[in-house]
Amino acid sequence: MITHLAVKMTATPSISRATVSICAYMVMFERPLIDVNEHFSSTSQTRQFKDEDRCKAIAARMYEIKDSARSSIVPTFTKEEMEAHIDEIMKMNGIKSQERFLGETTARPVLDLLWRFLPFVHVYLKSVSRDGKTGILAVQIIHDAELDSTGQAKPIFGGEFEQSVRLPFEGGCLNNPLYEPHPDVDKKGGRNKRPLIVEYLGGWLSTVPIWARAACELIQMCTKTKGKSHE
Repeated sequence: MITHLAVKMTATPSISRATVSICAYMVMFERPLIDVNEHFSSTSQTRQFKDEDRCKAIAARMYEIKDSARSSIVPTFTKEEMEAHIDEIMKMNGIKSQERFLGETTARPVLDLLWRFLPFVHVYLKSVSRDGKTGILAVQIIHDAELDSTGQAKPIFGGEFEQSVRLPFEGGCLNNPLYEPHPDVDKKGGRNKRPLIVEYLGGWLSTVPIWARAACELIQMCTKTKGKSHE
């Protein structure tokens, strides 16, 4: 999953899209529980493999929400406002305490929105015990959505996990298989620490202008001469 994210970031010509991609992974790894609205009983139909149509629907919803989140951080400056903003930023050059791009602060609206609405699992009933009292739920991770050649969102899968539940299961919460507590969680002050992978990805947010392809795209746009870019 992290390799997929890194490759996507370095190929993305938009800082806002790259930022949203990182935020989505932070949310997926930081949520200890996942909400499941499905209901299962001992008489529910079981299946051995994921529902492809359901996965496509989740991918479409994921793509829509991420696109909406992106719009919340895209600047909408007039020419005059942009010039004033650039002038303000340039005054911070050389002042290390101010010049750093505060990625997580900038991305807070995106993180908040994705935490509430981002879907990233497909859950289905895989088997039922002989006495009908317990069942095995399969949790299929969908960690990204990309558009195919027809413009339809396709799911990018991140593996399948199984959890045992008592039946009937009337919906509720399951443990998020992607969540791993901080190793210091049982130490003093460790309870509030975020998973290490989330801390790591938070660092990526502050360097997203370096990771993303936006700077390269801008240079190519500015150096084009009659349709050809200078090397």
